[in-house]
Amino acid sequence: MTYKDKLKMTLAEMATNVLDKDKLENFMDFIAFVKENKMTLRRPSTYTWEVSYKKVSICTANLYSVERYKPDGSWSIRPNNHLFDDLGKSVTDADLQALILNAMNYILCRGCSGGQCMGRETLTIFGKEFSGVCSGSPIMIISPEGEALEHAKELTLITKKLIADRQS
Repeated sequence: MTYKDKLKMTLAEMATNVLDKDKLENFMDFIAFVKENKMTLRRPSTYTWEVSYKKVSICTANLYSVERYKPDGSWSIRPNNHLFDDLGKSVTDADLQALILNAMNYILCRGCSGGQCMGRETLTIFGKEFSGVCSGSPIMIISPEGEALEHAKELTLITKKLIADRQS
């Protein structure tokens, strides 16, 4: 399948081609949640959908296909890092903090910025310092399910509220 053919595919078609039944259900549940909460989806690349509110990016929902990334057949939510300082002050739930801290992204570079590594950085969140974190996607929640998916949704709503508060 060519690149142009893949771009013509809908989100559901692309997800169906990449994910198994359980992961597909969770991914589509997250997408439905985004739409129900009046957030916008935009597709900046073949396997990525940006979630935004009032034209400000909240996160991306990414698919990992066999030919592109490992772990193949998975998906992720990558919160955007422009609000991390505020998130550190706004997220008080211990389980949600644990989800974020466990999702710190130390993976090998995947070329998330047009094939160019954006480098590593030191990030402080919830009073803890992390060195060597990917500066392009410091937090990557991979194939969340159950409670982790609910916490990822909560994080998305907190970020949406931060955006709304900044624009009011």
